[in-house]
Amino acid sequence: MLKQNLINHLKIETDTNIVVIGTNIPLIYKLNKITQKITLVSDKTVSKSLLNHRSIKKSVDDLRDEEKAPHVLFLNDNTLLDDNLEELLIKFKKKARTIVLIGPSASMIPDILFDYGIDIVVGTKVINHESALNVIKERRALKYLKDYTQNYCLIKD
Repeated sequence: MLKQNLINHLKIETDTNIVVIGTNIPLIYKLNKITQKITLVSDKTVSKSLLNHRSIKKSVDDLRDEEKAPHVLFLNDNTLLDDNLEELLIKFKKKARTIVLIGPSASMIPDILFDYGIDIVVGTKVINHESALNVIKERRALKYLKDYTQNYCLIKD
């Protein structure tokens, strides 16, 4: 389990090429502080200001050649739900230096994901169950859960 900050562990710097598949706004904000070489692949409408005029693609098929070999590929756990994880791994496994899968459903099966080519699985655990449950009962936005949860990283051996 990773004890330090994921971005520090990945050694992301100004010249690190990153592809993010799936909208993960908190991650993109953190990455924006370090590098401008970010490509977001999302079929959702995303504010241009989120990426400060960086590249936004609707599909991985729209990626330019240099974007198909990122230093770091971040995948949202929706790729599991959408049943396109295997397809994405076929496209990126031999090209990306590191593949990171982020999301609560990802952490349920880390060993299988490692076998498929994922390098790091990022999950979330609840640290204050009562308060987290109140946020859910009140149907507040997920961003309100962050005070009651903690992210953790599982790294492939």
